[in-house]
Amino acid sequence: MSIWNGYEEEELVFEDRRATIVFPRSAAKGRFWSMKMEYKEAFPETEIALLEAGFHVVYLKNDCRWVRDEDNEIRARFVDFIVEKYRLNPKFCPIGMSAGGAHSISFASVYPEKVAAMFLDAPVVDFSQCPVNMPTIMEKEFYPKYGNLTVEEIKACPENPLNRLSALTAARIPLFLVCGDADQVVLFEENGKVLAEAYDSAGIEYRLVVTEGRGHHPHGLADPTQIVDFLIGAYN
Repeated sequence: MSIWNGYEEEELVFEDRRATIVFPRSAAKGRFWSMKMEYKEAFPETEIALLEAGFHVVYLKNDCRWVRDEDNEIRARFVDFIVEKYRLNPKFCPIGMSAGGAHSISFASVYPEKVAAMFLDAPVVDFSQCPVNMPTIMEKEFYPKYGNLTVEEIKACPENPLNRLSALTAARIPLFLVCGDADQVVLFEENGKVLAEAYDSAGIEYRLVVTEGRGHHPHGLADPTQIVDFLIGAYN
């Protein structure tokens, strides 16, 4: 046990991957919980607000931040483990920032029965835009996992989140989406906007906050109350 931002945190190992669970001081009646899908320590204000509202906050280390199907399969088993061990709600809320958004979209499209709602911030939706625009990351992270695919092959790859939007919208999972219109890393026009348009086309109600002049960072909102209220509302 340790302390994370003033809350008790338990460190775990699940299938050889590092994991943690942070406990609220008083658990919500519905035993609500969220999972940070990548970048555990980055911009934690939303998770702290969720803890204050009675959510448990969980993390499982990914093998690759550019999500592969085996990450989804291990995460699904991890969800079952967490639900049983800590008597939590069968559904959780993914928190997906940047590449964590890719993990959120991919997981929710394959295991929608385990997801209550999502909070995504500047999510990576199309691998052919990001990380293709970052050569060092492609060489060190993407190609070792996917092979030396062309841009066209990356765009068509089944594991590209872009190609899982129809399955995601078919599940009608509530979405709170935050993006910056000046993001030069994960371009809004090719990522967040595409996701929002998919929800529009499917007639799914969602929340979209586009911050004028904001780049890729900072993630989150100055006041995360509306995010917390949205996620709680998805359980009710």
